[in-house]
Amino acid sequence: MEKDYEEMFTGEVATAFRKESEPLSDACQTCKYVSLCRGGCKRYKQLAPTTSQKQFVYCESYYTFFEKNVAAMFELAQQVRRGIG
Repeated sequence: MEKDYEEMFTGEVATAFRKESEPLSDACQTCKYVSLCRGGCKRYKQLAPTTSQKQFVYCESYYTFFEKNVAAMFELAQQVRRGIG
């Protein structure tokens, strides 16, 4: 049984996988980069001792990466949309 990308992305298994990543922690909900990382992979979430919420273990690293690179990422995306590069 072969599935195309859209089917795999919107199918039952994928939907259930994403659903298990919810809800986002309070920190994620207020983060300016949540639309980029979407709270991180559920495989790398651990219970934060101070909040009793699951927190992405690489959150600080992702945040630092986006702080340094988000402008360049958006510029590259604009170039791709315009057919440049």
